[in-house]
Amino acid sequence: MTHDSEVEVPATTTPFQQLLQSGSVRLAAAAAVDFANVNRVKLTTDTATILAEERDNS
Repeated sequence: MTHDSEVEVPATTTPFQQLLQSGSVRLAAAAAVDFANVNRVKLTTDTATILAEERDNS
């Protein structure tokens, strides 16, 4: 730590490692995601009805 209470990053770390340490990025998932297995939701109303309701509320 510096006298300004800031964490000093060693010069040997890369910019990516600095982001990783700060929590700004995360590592990729170990396995690929199969989007075919995502549960789908079917709307009970159509888009026109939703838009009409939104226009009435604004």
